[in-house]
Amino acid sequence: MSHLNLFLDIGLALSLKNSLSMKLSLLALPIWCLSLSAILIQASLTESTSFVFNGFDSRNVSLSGIAEVDGRLVRLTNTSAEQLGRAFYPDPIHIKDASTNVVSSFSSTFVFCITPVPGTMGGHGMAFLMSPTLDSWGISSSRYLGMLNASQNGNTSNHVFAIEFDTVKDPEFEEINGNHVGINLNSMISFNSSEAGYWSPSANASKTVIILTSGEPIQAWVDYDGQRQQLNVSIAPTEHPQPFIPLLSVIVDLSNVLKEYTYVGFSGSTGNIVGTHRVLSWSFNSNGVAKSLDLSKLPSVFPKTSFLATTRFKVLVSFAVLVPILTLGSLLGLLLYKRSQREIVESWELEFGLHRYSYKELVLATRNFHEKELLGVGGFGRVYRGVLHKSSLEVAVKRLSRDSNQGEREFIAEMASTGRLRHQNLVQLLGWSRRKGEFLLMYDFMPNGSLDKLLFGKSTIVLRWEQRKKIVEGIASGMLYLHEGWEQQILHRDIKASNVLLDADMNAKLSDFGLCKAI
Repeated sequence: MSHLNLFLDIGLALSLKNSLSMKLSLLALPIWCLSLSAILIQASLTESTSFVFNGFDSRNVSLSGIAEVDGRLVRLTNTSAEQLGRAFYPDPIHIKDASTNVVSSFSSTFVFCITPVPGTMGGHGMAFLMSPTLDSWGISSSRYLGMLNASQNGNTSNHVFAIEFDTVKDPEFEEINGNHVGINLNSMISFNSSEAGYWSPSANASKTVIILTSGEPIQAWVDYDGQRQQLNVSIAPTEHPQPFIPLLSVIVDLSNVLKEYTYVGFSGSTGNIVGTHRVLSWSFNSNGVAKSLDLSKLPSVFPKTSFLATTRFKVLVSFAVLVPILTLGSLLGLLLYKRSQREIVESWELEFGLHRYSYKELVLATRNFHEKELLGVGGFGRVYRGVLHKSSLEVAVKRLSRDSNQGEREFIAEMASTGRLRHQNLVQLLGWSRRKGEFLLMYDFMPNGSLDKLLFGKSTIVLRWEQRKKIVEGIASGMLYLHEGWEQQILHRDIKASNVLLDADMNAKLSDFGLCKAI
C-alpha cells in the first residue's frame, strides 16, 4: 500500500502544481492511471495474510499429536517419550504467485521456550515449519522433530521448508552439534546451520552462545526477501532487540520448495530424551514485515505460586502426614531397589548408546509374544512382529532362546556391531531388553520378510529380474560397507538368503550379526 500512497501523492502534486500547465497535467494523468492500475493488479494477484498472537487460544491454531493450548501458550510436547506435536495457523497461506513462480517476501517473529527434564539435556527439538498439509499422519517423532519421516527425508515432493532448533546431535543428518539452528529444505540434513547464538552490534562483533534448552524464553526472527531470494534467521533472549547481524543469512530459491498455498506453524518432538517445547507468542506476515510482538504480554511458562504451593502449607501437610509418608517411603524404596536390581544398566549399553526397553514394553508390543505375531524361527530363537504403544512404530523383536547357542557373548557381539552401524542395506538395531537371562533385540520391521521365503517358500510373489538385480546390488552394498566403509572391518560370516530381509520397496538389508567378527 506504500506504493499506492506514493502514486496518489504524485498524482495530487501534479494536479495542484501551479507552475505546470493544464496540458502537462493532462499528459501525466494517463501515466498515473497506468501505474495505479499496475499496482492494483499486482496487489490483487497476491493475497496477504498477517496476524499477531501475543498469547493463544484454541481458535488461533490447528493442533495435532500431543500439542495443546496450555493457558495462553502452545505446548507442542510434554515429558512423554517418543511423541510429537504440531500447531499451525488454521488457514492456508498464499505464499507464491502461480503466474510468475515468485515466492512472496514473508516475515515472522516468535518467542519459544525449550525446558528439559531436570538432570537431562532435553530433546529432541522443534521447528518453524511451512508444509502443504496439516496432516501429521505418518510423521515421525524423535530426531525427525515432527517434520518428516524416514521415507520422506530428502524428497523434493515434500514441499517442506523449516527452521530447526535442534538439541540432540545426529551424525546421520550431518549435524554440527546438539545446540544449533538450521535451515531445512525437504530434508533433515540442513541446507545451512550454525550454533545457536547472536552477534553483538559493536564494531568488533562477537557471538554470544544461547543454550536452547535453558528453559528461558528466546525470540526468533525469520525474514525472506522474495525478489533477492535472501533468507535471514536470527535469535536472541527476549530482553535483546533483533540482532543487526543475522545468525544465518543465505541466498536460497524457495520457488521450487513451497507450493502456491502452504500452512505455517510449528512442530516439536521427543525421543528417548524428552523435553517440553512451547511457543509463547507469534507474529507473521506473508507479504511484508511481521508486526512487533508485545513482550509485556508474554504468557508465563511457570504458573504463579498459590498458597497451596507455599512453604507454610507444605510444612503443615508434612507434619500432618509424617507417619504415612515414612511408611510409604519405605515401601517405595524397597520397590525401587528391586526394580534397580532387575533393570541394571550395563556398561556396554552406555558405550554403544542403545536404548534399553523394559521387558513389559516388548510384551505389550508383541501381544505377549502371541503366535499370530510370529515372523520366523531360527537356531537362536524366534522373531515376532510388534507395535510400540507410545509411538505406534512397527518393529521386529528377536527373542533369543535360553538354550540356544547364542549366549550373552554373542548377544553383546551383535549389539556391539549393529548398534553402531548405519547403512541403508543393513537392518537397523533400535534397542534391546534383558530379563532373567533372556535376551531380546528390537529391529526395524521388514514387511516383505526374508529372501529365502520368496525364493524357496510358498510365497505368491514372483521376483522380477530387475528386483533380483536390485536385491543382489543391495547385498553387495551392505557387504562393501562392512568390509571397507566403516571405521573397522566387519566379517558377517553368515550370509545366506534367510539373513537377507526385504523392506516395503524390496530393498535388501543384511541381518543377524550374531556370528560377525571385527578384524
